[in-house]
Amino acid sequence: MRHTVLSAALVLGAVSLGGCSAVSGLFSDEPQRDESGQVTEASTEGAFSLEVGDCFDSTGLTEYVEEIPFVPCGEEHDAEVYASTQLTGEEYPGEDVVSEQAWTYCEEEFASFVGVTYEESVIDMFPMYPVEDGWNDLGDREVLCIASDIDGVTSTLRDAGR
Repeated sequence: MRHTVLSAALVLGAVSLGGCSAVSGLFSDEPQRDESGQVTEASTEGAFSLEVGDCFDSTGLTEYVEEIPFVPCGEEHDAEVYASTQLTGEEYPGEDVVSEQAWTYCEEEFASFVGVTYEESVIDMFPMYPVEDGWNDLGDREVLCIASDIDGVTSTLRDAGR
């Protein structure tokens, strides 16, 4: 049975870019990584530090995400970035369009990561995508696809559906 994600549409971006603190959180230091790029130490870093393969704890994240609680994938976590793509266009097409593109892309990529289709899986999925301020002011076009198991895991979610 599919779990319900706390927030059906987490979006990557700042609520407002009026103050330095809103933007500085997005671009804080990178998490500690080994030579292969895997996070080696739990830390809270800016949302723009997320990469495919990163694991984190999504508990407590709200609709607008500035900082991410990174966790090594061998430690307890409930979310993992499994795919990434860049949207195109100069003008922000609107949140409905961006959200639809993000959900479609992430659902298409889900089976190749988890091992079964999204509809067949008990693993949940949600995209993180740019909001208008990030699109216009920061040039953010990245969609990140997140696989989630709210029960928590201590390994990758790759092939969890097999």
